[in-house]
Amino acid sequence: LLKNKNLIIQPHPIGIVNENVEDLFNINDKIVISFVGRVEYYKGIDIFLNTIIKLDSSKKLNKEISIIIGGKSNTNLVMPQTQNIKIDHYNRFLTDDELDSIIKYSKIIVLPYRNATASGILTRVIKMNTPAIVSNQGCLPDYIQNGVNGFIYNNAIIILNFK
Repeated sequence: LLKNKNLIIQPHPIGIVNENVEDLFNINDKIVISFVGRVEYYKGIDIFLNTIIKLDSSKKLNKEISIIIGGKSNTNLVMPQTQNIKIDHYNRFLTDDELDSIIKYSKIIVLPYRNATASGILTRVIKMNTPAIVSNQGCLPDYIQNGVNGFIYNNAIIILNFK
């Protein structure tokens, strides 16, 4: 099929990780859980926020948690009121360097997509050795070895258990 064809391979870009990301995003000494990329319904942002509400009210937190939602939202996204978890939404297009800095300093990236064929974010997350929680949609489970580089969930509620 590709005989006598010129083939050019261009790797997915990885930005420069900002070593001062803790100050840039105010995440010093916290467990950082992030949702990055375009903020869209099909990407399960409401599933993620509902999980954060449940985690906040569970009284099982023994460390300070900071949530970063990084990416442009075309809807009026209402952040839930939480007592124990800080939530920051950077409602704009993130530069490659900002995106990669958030991924690098996150304890885990959550991708609760309702449907997916592929994810550029997930390939970046894996390249940077940050674990991910993904839904069992599309090819997302193909990238994750459950319990090794992340977790695959099968139901609408993500369970986050930090010790």
